Amino acid sequence: MNTADREWDEWLRANFNFPFQVKKVQNHNSDLLDQQEKNEPFSQGHSFKVIYLEQDDYIYGIIVKVREELRIGNAPMLGTEIIDENNDKLAYINGYFEWHYE
Repeated sequence: MNTADREWDEWLRANFNFPFQVKKVQNHNSDLLDQQEKNEPFSQGHSFKVIYLEQDDYIYGIIVKVREELRIGNAPMLGTEIIDENNDKLAYINGYFEWHYE
């Protein structure tokens, strides 16, 4: 199957083990980032756990359910970096990122 034709959310659910740790390295609106936003959960510079995939969004890409300390919410998968380098499924997420940024 061509990666352009792949249903990434379904494919990642089938091929990836959850949960895993990520770090937010870029916000969608990074040009508008101010000090208050940096203190918000799931923001740039924060590390949190991806619990599972929620949905595929036309604008933000794959939205994931995340947990940071005691807070649970949703965040786009784009702009994150997987912290657990020993994760054997890292190539699947990197494939999604490469496809999305083409």
